[in-house]
Amino acid sequence: MYKAEKVVDWSYDQTSEYGPETWGTMTPSFKSCSAVGDSKQSPIDMFQFRIGSQQAPLITPAYKAGQMLVRNTGQYIRVINNQGSVLYYGDQVYELVYIQIHTPGEHLMSGELFPVEVQFYHRASGSGELAALSLLYKIGPHNQFLEHVISNAPKGKDEEVLTPVSFNIGDALPKDITQYKSGVRVAYPYYTYDGSLTTPPCTEGVQWFIWTKPDHVSETQAKALRDLIANPEHTSSRFPQEPNGRVVQLKTLF
Repeated sequence: MYKAEKVVDWSYDQTSEYGPETWGTMTPSFKSCSAVGDSKQSPIDMFQFRIGSQQAPLITPAYKAGQMLVRNTGQYIRVINNQGSVLYYGDQVYELVYIQIHTPGEHLMSGELFPVEVQFYHRASGSGELAALSLLYKIGPHNQFLEHVISNAPKGKDEEVLTPVSFNIGDALPKDITQYKSGVRVAYPYYTYDGSLTTPPCTEGVQWFIWTKPDHVSETQAKALRDLIANPEHTSSRFPQEPNGRVVQLKTLF
């Protein structure tokens, strides 16, 4: 997926000739970014949703600890993990391929914009289908997972650093270990919808899962992430796309 987005230079700078409004016309492989007709592009504003079926499967991330490769692409921060981390969804198994960090966040909840979004991208080994798990962040306490990224992230475009120590990326996911009458809840509910990659080539057919409860990042950490982005506005997010009739579902755990 990374090779596909590096075909030509592109930018998040709204004033640039390479900005988001022009992605779809820059090269034929980016045409999905034009978002015409009944396209299913991401991100979106999740301001309307319906409760998902109880028969629908739950997602189960199973991420492993290890050293990470932190890359500054010049457009955003990418973290490449060791093999072996997977996402289970029904009888489908998706392998975690990489993580993207965007500032500000790309998805909105009822119009609310978040300062940081971390997106975990997965690919099914057999079908090649894509699934993305997203976590939004509000300003608050210091975040240990993001500190690992910030302390290792290179400042130069296309530079990368291998973290000297391993850490468990599963620690980035919030858990609400609470006892209920119907059982123990070990994760928060999430939204799900059919969308696309948020970076060129904007490939569609990505199943999105967005945690409903944001995590926290300190103001200092959010600024440090913004400062790593080279464009004048220090932004690395695509503007919200039209839903075009798509239904966002809220999947509860019981």
